[in-house]
Amino acid sequence: MPERSWLADTEGYFKIDSLQKEKYHLTFSCIGLERVDTVILINGNIDLKIILSDLSIHTPQLNLILSKEEENKVLKDNFWDKYELKASWYTKESLQDKSQRITIFGYFHKIKRNQIIFDYLDKKYGYSWRFEAPKWIIGLDETLGTYELLQHDKADNTTLLTL
Repeated sequence: MPERSWLADTEGYFKIDSLQKEKYHLTFSCIGLERVDTVILINGNIDLKIILSDLSIHTPQLNLILSKEEENKVLKDNFWDKYELKASWYTKESLQDKSQRITIFGYFHKIKRNQIIFDYLDKKYGYSWRFEAPKWIIGLDETLGTYELLQHDKADNTTLLTL
């Protein structure tokens, strides 16, 4: 059977029209969440609710925006080993010179993804980890919300995060 893909909206909803009455194998996935494979039998209109479980917490990865000057210090901080975390980061300089790019949608996705990890850390360690966390973690460092978010790139019709 041929494979097809659908993208969900920002809330995770999507619609598949014109399916024949038969059995389908569906795979649901989202970066940072557990993948779900299921088989369903379509015999009329249905609303299907699939809940992807929390992030597979093997080694959670938090996203940051920091300067080149701060990069080595923050990434060598004991915080990452103590709480069994990885870091993924953008540098302020690379966002300015556009050698790294992040769309507004991507930025808010990273906030949501980090929030999942924050909830996990709160459950596992209480709130004390928040006092040890380095600045510049997206969604935790409130100063990151002060960036100018609206720069439209006409080349690929995206709106990029800028400083």
